[in-house]
Amino acid sequence: MAVDYNNDGWLDFYEANDNYDGNLFYKNNGDSTFTEVSFTNGTHMELDAMGLGVGDFDGDLDFDIHITDRFTDSKLLRNNGDGTYTEVGGQHNLEYVGGFGWGNNFFDADLDGDHDMYISGTHFPFFSALPSLLYVNNGQAWFNPDTLENDSLYSGTNAIFDFNNVRKPDIVSLNADNIPNSVWSNTTPISTPRFSIRLVGCSSNRDAISSTITAYDGQESRAWMTHSTQS
Repeated sequence: MAVDYNNDGWLDFYEANDNYDGNLFYKNNGDSTFTEVSFTNGTHMELDAMGLGVGDFDGDLDFDIHITDRFTDSKLLRNNGDGTYTEVGGQHNLEYVGGFGWGNNFFDADLDGDHDMYISGTHFPFFSALPSLLYVNNGQAWFNPDTLENDSLYSGTNAIFDFNNVRKPDIVSLNADNIPNSVWSNTTPISTPRFSIRLVGCSSNRDAISSTITAYDGQESRAWMTHSTQS
């Protein structure tokens, strides 16, 4: 996953590995080279990692990382703002407890401006149903888990997009075991004016992938990053 973790304008790269091979973090040196820094910046974790989600869950304008795992609780790496990370999943109730979490994405589910999280779950390779969970951020970086109706399936991954173009993020889940994929339409009432931003790169990156949008409302600020892929 590409992310500018130290806000120096250069995209860095975090690599999640399964089979307990150890996750790796490559810092962009700005001269077409990278340095592996996972042991010094707090991101080296030996997991059976499945998914990566990047977002600013605590509203401090730097990007945090969420990691799902097949056999243990998911992990939340908080960006400390000094080039290091701290694992804080339990402190913020953003753990898919017991493992078997797969795809994970930050997005604003309830339209209040902060980062929520959706995690797909399935008991692979045994294919017993597990609930996928929607974690709603209460605005103080505490997450309350909830399930969507009839969402205990065999879901391996998900994507967030506004499929009906009403400026509300929806969810599509990809299911295994010959179960049809699921599309969840966001029915949250719109209580404030909303607008869309289309980013266009000036040269080869025409879709402005990995660009950062920072929004201020006079009291709070939030940072969002455009992604080329979702987990």
